[in-house]
Amino acid sequence: MGVVSNPYKVVDGGGPSTRSRAKCKGKYVISNKGTCLWAVQISRANENQDWLVKTIQDEHKCLQTRAVKACTSRYVANLIVQKIQSNPRIRVKDLHEELCKKLDAKIMAERIISGDYQVQYGFLRDYVLELLNTNPGTIVRIDVIYVCLGALKLGFKAGLRYFLGVDGIFLKGPYPGQVLTVVGLDSKNGIYPIAYAVVKTESTSSWTWFLELLEEDLDLGANSNFTCISDRQKEIIQTIEKWKGKDLSDHRSECSGESTVNHFNRAMDKLKKINEEAHA
Repeated sequence: MGVVSNPYKVVDGGGPSTRSRAKCKGKYVISNKGTCLWAVQISRANENQDWLVKTIQDEHKCLQTRAVKACTSRYVANLIVQKIQSNPRIRVKDLHEELCKKLDAKIMAERIISGDYQVQYGFLRDYVLELLNTNPGTIVRIDVIYVCLGALKLGFKAGLRYFLGVDGIFLKGPYPGQVLTVVGLDSKNGIYPIAYAVVKTESTSSWTWFLELLEEDLDLGANSNFTCISDRQKEIIQTIEKWKGKDLSDHRSECSGESTVNHFNRAMDKLKKINEEAHA
């Protein structure tokens, strides 16, 4: 969480955690040990070198928080300073009411700009009925929102290309969560949306649930010959990191750059002659 020169000063990193204090080059580091796996470790050999990220674990097990840590006493003071300057004898009760009105007005303005999320979620079941009535074959599961539009599903099956791209993105607004998406390719190599889901957090269990529903909707059996692309292939990254060196790197690049099965198999055979373990 950072280096603190004063060993008795506590820095709050936020979230449920327990603090530990470790001595580092004459200073004390405050670290949080929580249940979430997400972690980043950075370090530098000396003060003249740049900070480097040495370790990163990019998997979350927790939900986003909506605790507003920026609403400090200094922030509140800046909001009311002009009021006190114009009326030094103003009562605390009156200041409180003034501040509440000001912040309530801001919230109302934000609702006008972006819409009321609570009202919009209230229309969700009506939206599902409209989808089912106007788009036969659509699958919607509303326990944890999952949508696979019937027309897109039929189009994907008709122009079947054995490629799926999966990704997730954070939801903004008062209701935290993540949107998981899966897309294919159309006949012009353009992005073809297939299905999406709204989940609490991007985790192994939520992705498993999402892809199992997709497997059912697209009739993907155990023998389906699909290539999937994702930015979450940590196992591939770890495997590549295991086999370093210029020779292996050059042959690995050659294998990944081939666009036909025969050329790929030839490149893999060359790799096997150099290192059978890396080939495996």
